Amino acid sequence: MKPININEKNAEKITAALLAANGRANSHTITHGRDVRDIADVATDYLRNLGLSKACMVGAKVSYTSGGDVPNAYKWKRKVTHVHLERRKSGWFLNSIEVIEIWGNAPKTGYLLTSEQDDIVVAKTRSGYLIVPEMVKNDLVFINHLQKKNAEELSFYLEMLIKESAREEKEK
Repeated sequence: MKPININEKNAEKITAALLAANGRANSHTITHGRDVRDIADVATDYLRNLGLSKACMVGAKVSYTSGGDVPNAYKWKRKVTHVHLERRKSGWFLNSIEVIEIWGNAPKTGYLLTSEQDDIVVAKTRSGYLIVPEMVKNDLVFINHLQKKNAEELSFYLEMLIKESAREEKEK
């Protein structure tokens, strides 16, 4: 399958490709181009929440399987649609459509990031917290007290402990 840009203009082309792949199955499958667009929109939101800008999203891939969860008592195989999307400079592209038969719940959405995207996500995540140095762990009761009392005093105390820890590391 040639990749298809996911946009309003190609909605009918995507719908036709889905119908061709699904055959007569329609209960647990993706049947409309707008459903694929919704998957791409959710993927964009997810990547944005990870801290990636649209420019940094290029190269990210998404694997989505329709069908969702079914009760444990559901005892039949069912046909579901599995799609692969890729983010490019001009937007999301539908790379492939597969119809697979599964038992039970469908796999969850999978995201594949480049190493550069991973570095950005890790850096953004790490900017949201501090690592408590070993020497400070004993002072956690005091830190909790300061946290309740005043955030400025807490940050001053942590900076002081970090500087002291760095000084001790240099002396070693």
